[in-house]
Amino acid sequence: MADQFENQLPQKSDAKWVRALDASGNPILISKEDLASVVGGLTRTESLTFVNRFSLVGGLMSFPFEYRGRIKLDANRITDSGFYYADGQSSNVDNHIGPFLNFKADQGYIQFVSDIFSGSVYVRSYILSGSSMKWTDWHSIF
Repeated sequence: MADQFENQLPQKSDAKWVRALDASGNPILISKEDLASVVGGLTRTESLTFVNRFSLVGGLMSFPFEYRGRIKLDANRITDSGFYYADGQSSNVDNHIGPFLNFKADQGYIQFVSDIFSGSVYVRSYILSGSSMKWTDWHSIF
């Protein structure tokens, strides 16, 4: 096939190879699998930086949570930040059914659960109370 200008190439939705430029500006061919690996690596290695608890800074971002499955037994024992699903059968979620977030903080935890039937979102935290740590009650925030 004779050389063609970029604007003369047919548009396709799938390709085995992609034309690109390397770091020095030289033309290269890269397989779609290798390109996906490179792009995927960029989004996974960058993370959110929290500043003053609410501001986010950074370039490419990946949400620092991953789906960790259904809450099996006791929501009080969840120690990893992450996204879960409360199925109403686990203890300590007051029979709420829906998405569940656990945030690990310096001095405890904050948990959110969204009840799919009521549309409400509930929050509770694990805080220092006197000389010991304890869970607050679930409170509706909307």
